[in-house]
Amino acid sequence: MLVTVLGAGAIAAVAFGLWSRRHPIPATPAGPATGPGPLSTVLLPTPPTPPLPARTPLSSAPLIPPAAVPPAADLAATEPPAARATPAESPVESPAPGFPAPADLPRAERHPRTIPPVPRAGSTEGLLIIQLLRGELTRPQYHKAMATLAAREEARHPMPLPE
Repeated sequence: MLVTVLGAGAIAAVAFGLWSRRHPIPATPAGPATGPGPLSTVLLPTPPTPPLPARTPLSSAPLIPPAAVPPAADLAATEPPAARATPAESPVESPAPGFPAPADLPRAERHPRTIPPVPRAGSTEGLLIIQLLRGELTRPQYHKAMATLAAREEARHPMPLPE
């Protein structure tokens, strides 16, 4: 009987050693209520965070110059073809040096984008995260908003309980 218990213990130790290498134990608790996602952000305790630094007002923020687009190319890109002047009537005979004429550019480059696309949140949770990162929300406000979203989602679509 003693040999059986020692053998079972040795097998269990070897199995646990091999299992832990393939499946590391996470540092945080996991499960249906605490898995990765917005609900775990609300339910798990969070360490206190230092206060955010004061935001820089827009008047003192550094200006970012717009992309260099020659005036002739910019005008040609925004005017409809019927409104364009003929070369004899055009006040600008050629585009700025170093820039090709708008008609010589491929279609994708005729309409230059001088303003980069703005990142958009795909969900309410994403919008809250963006506001938190920008400093528009404090952590308690973020947690309260996420708890409200979780409660609203649970009220709309209650989780079925096992029978």
